[in-house]
Amino acid sequence: MLMKKIIFGAALLIFAPDCFSQQIIDLEENSPYSYNGLEYGFYITNERSREVKGDDYDRYEVNLFVTVR
Repeated sequence: MLMKKIIFGAALLIFAPDCFSQQIIDLEENSPYSYNGLEYGFYITNERSREVKGDDYDRYEVNLFVTVR
């Protein structure tokens, strides 16, 4: 019984990370990425800088989209 638990635990450690991994894609602005019949992308609609307590910060308004191809 103990041997079955050890084998099961070892199998989980070996195969579990593959089950939970996700694909990472670098998107570029105005260049949609096609996957599984859908197109994913984004574009920046507004860009501005603001000073807060002596430090400059950039702010962006980003629109994300997913369309059926």
